[in-house]
Amino acid sequence: MALGLTGGVATGKSTAAEVLASLGAKVIDADRIAHEVLEPEGEAYPDVVAFFGRSILTDEGKIDRQRLGRIVFSSPDKRQQLEKITHPHIISEIEKRLEKARDSNKIVLEAPLLFEAGLENLIEEIWVISARLELQIARLKNRDGLDREEALKRIKAQLSLKEKMKRADLVIKNNGTRKEFEEKIEKAWKGWLSRKGGA
Repeated sequence: MALGLTGGVATGKSTAAEVLASLGAKVIDADRIAHEVLEPEGEAYPDVVAFFGRSILTDEGKIDRQRLGRIVFSSPDKRQQLEKITHPHIISEIEKRLEKARDSNKIVLEAPLLFEAGLENLIEEIWVISARLELQIARLKNRDGLDREEALKRIKAQLSLKEKMKRADLVIKNNGTRKEFEEKIEKAWKGWLSRKGGA
């Protein structure tokens, strides 16, 4: 009975997830799980280090996500290899968490790569958060300190927003103020709960 939340890079998925959490949703954050599997004690760590080499590690032996990001966003082959290593571990953990919470209608899976990782079969409805390209670039510059070229690389590395929107049950646009966006999320959530009969 889970709801899937996805969208393009820097469209406002995390903000949407925060709003949903404040409204009582239990959010499963696929990105956080992706971070966990790359920690030194995480399941994907040995294979990622073996493939990419120790140059991606910090002095403390952790994977430097920015360094790894620069490598994989410059090479589709290397990005695919990283996904091949990490996705099975991420999907397995998501399945465990969904199973634990399966009696609730208030579960939201926030997953940037929801379509790319083939997670559609785990959820009932998909919401896609969209934003204008120039807004995405501006947010990436502000948030991650990327220049325009790097920002575009990140955006193009994912399935196009247009394609995601085609496959969505609901598209929520985030081109205005935060308040306007929050109101749209709240309205959509009330609709979801009414369709699902509450908690």
